Amino acid sequence: MNRFAYRSLLAFAFAAGLVNCTIVPEPTPKDVYRLPPSTVDAAESQAIDTSLRIRTPATSGELASTRILVLRQGNRVNAYSASRWSAPAPILWRDHLREAFGSDGRIRRLSGDDKNVRTTWELNGVLRAFQSEYRNGEPRVVIEFDANLIDERTREIAATRKFRVRENVEGRQVPQVVNAFGRAADTTARQVIDWITHRLR
Repeated sequence: MNRFAYRSLLAFAFAAGLVNCTIVPEPTPKDVYRLPPSTVDAAESQAIDTSLRIRTPATSGELASTRILVLRQGNRVNAYSASRWSAPAPILWRDHLREAFGSDGRIRRLSGDDKNVRTTWELNGVLRAFQSEYRNGEPRVVIEFDANLIDERTREIAATRKFRVRENVEGRQVPQVVNAFGRAADTTARQVIDWITHRLR
């Protein structure tokens, strides 16, 4: 085989190899999770004839993303691979809280920051934590929400409160972690609703 034919054969083999391999790796498939629906039940007490706007809470850093965060020992912040939330954590929390308020029924009129309507009160705040954490090798979900109740008529802060909820995870798989997030969100929502309704009665 002469030199020209040998080079042509090598070029053909190289081109054929490119057809059968992927130069750019395909993205890892991601499981998209919603926060489980609220299980808050209707309250037995009478509804308050007032209106409340539920704002998307402020946050910072990775909490503003759709990553399902996990804080491991040594304060290392990671995320569950190949899994993410269906929306950023502050939006998930706002929607869950509004759903819980609606199910509870003690506040007669509710709106969100996506609606340009006039209300009497506003609930906003800061989402400090929305993650799972490992303690002694066991995971638990942590939700921390610093709430502000605003009088819309004066734009003054009527009340503030810090909410901290911990919920153990029944297992270590992502679906079990997501279920723990749902339980923790319900517990936090019930505390927020009781606080708000007590302040507005």
